[in-house]
Amino acid sequence: MLVRDININAAIVDLIDNSVDGAIRCRKGKGYKGLWVHIGAAPDHFTISDNCGGIPYELARDYAFNFGRSPEAPELKHSVGEFGVGMKRALFKLGNRFRIESVSENSQFTVDVDVDEWRKDDTNWTFQFKDLKEGTTPPDKRGTVITITSLHEGVAKYFGFEDNINALRNEIGERHQTNIDRGMQITLNGTSVVLRLAQLLSSPQLRPAYYEKTVPAPRPSKSSVRVRIWAGLGRSGREDPLYAGWYVFCNGRMVLLADQTRTTGWGEGGETTIPKYHNQFARFRGYVKFDSDDGNVLPWNTTKTGLDEESWIYPSVKLEMVTLMRPVIDFLNLLDKEGKAEGGATGPLHMAVDKVAKLSKLETVEVADRFVAPKAPPPAPEMRTITYKKPVKDIDRVRRLLKVQSYREVGERTFDYYLKMEGS
Repeated sequence: MLVRDININAAIVDLIDNSVDGAIRCRKGKGYKGLWVHIGAAPDHFTISDNCGGIPYELARDYAFNFGRSPEAPELKHSVGEFGVGMKRALFKLGNRFRIESVSENSQFTVDVDVDEWRKDDTNWTFQFKDLKEGTTPPDKRGTVITITSLHEGVAKYFGFEDNINALRNEIGERHQTNIDRGMQITLNGTSVVLRLAQLLSSPQLRPAYYEKTVPAPRPSKSSVRVRIWAGLGRSGREDPLYAGWYVFCNGRMVLLADQTRTTGWGEGGETTIPKYHNQFARFRGYVKFDSDDGNVLPWNTTKTGLDEESWIYPSVKLEMVTLMRPVIDFLNLLDKEGKAEGGATGPLHMAVDKVAKLSKLETVEVADRFVAPKAPPPAPEMRTITYKKPVKDIDRVRRLLKVQSYREVGERTFDYYLKMEGS
C-alpha cells in the first residue's frame, strides 16, 4: 500500500527532496552554490549521494526513519520533505535492500536493511543503526549516500532503457528547477541535469498577467502562505503542445507539470468560461507558486505529483487563475484566426509574439495586473470581383487616357472615378 500510488520517477525525485532539505538546514536560506546531488541508475543498483550536510543522528533516530510526520518533529522552514513517508516509500519502491550512510556535523551512522528479512517482524517497524559515531566532522566530509540493490524486476528493466533515463533526467530538471537555479548541481549517470527554467514572453506591447497575495494559514499553524500567479505566453514550436498549460510549485518544488485539465480550470463553466485545451492554445503558460514556512498547509498531495483540490486554499486560487487566464485565451483565439487568414504567419500579431517579444524569468519579467497584448488590426473590407466585357479598341483607348498598363487597372481606375464623381 505504501508504494502503490507513486511511480519510479516520482520516488527518485522524492529522494532528491531529502537532499534539498539538507541543503536548507546547512545553508539556512542562502544559495546552493557548491552543493551537489549525484544519482546513478542501472539495472543492478541505484545510488544517490549528496554533500548537503547529512542527517543528524538525533533527527534520524527520533523522526527521519519513522513512518509519518510526528507533531514533535523539529520545524524546518520552507521544507519540501513534508509528509514523513518520502524516503521510506522511495526505498521500498525501488528495491529489496538498501544502505544509508550519513555524515553530519556532529555524528555519522549507517543503516543497512534487507527488506525481506525486515518485513518478517510485522510488529516492529524500526531500523537498526550501525557504525554510530559522534564527533565533529569538517563541512567537506558531510553528506549522505543511499545505495539500493536487489532492485525490483520492473525497476531493473526500467533503468535498462536509455529513453527512461533521459525522461527521468528531464523530469528532475523540471521539478527541481528552482533548486538548480539557486546553484545546486544534480547529475544522473554522470550527465548534468539541464535547467528547464520557467519563462514568459514580454515586450512593451505584450506583458503577462500577475497576481500576488499573502494569507494566514488556518490554526494551529502560525505561518502564512504567499501565492503568486503568472499567466502569459511561451515560445511556439513543434514540441510546445507538450509544455502548454499550468505549472504549480509548492516551496519551490514543482508538483504539477503542464496541466491541461479541469484541475487548473480548463473546460470550466461560469462567467469566465475557459474552453477545453486545444493545440491552438499551445503557447499558453501559467505558473502558480505557493510558499510557506509550514509546508503542511500547502495544497500538494503526498507524492508531490499533483494538487489537493479540496485544500483550504486552492479553490480560491483557482478562481484567480481562471480570471487571469481568460484574456490570454482570447488573444490566442485572435492569433489563431490571423494564422488561418492569408499571410497569417507573418501577420502583425504573430510578428509581435514571435519576433518582438523576448523570454524572461518569472521573477524578472515585466508584468501587469491583466494580460496586455497587441491590438488586432481592423478587419480588411470584404472584397468581390466585378467582371464585364467591352471591345478591345475601346478598352485600349481608356487605357491610354488613364496611362495604365493592364486591363485590371483599367477596371479599378474607372470604378474609382465613377465612385468619386457619382458616389457622393
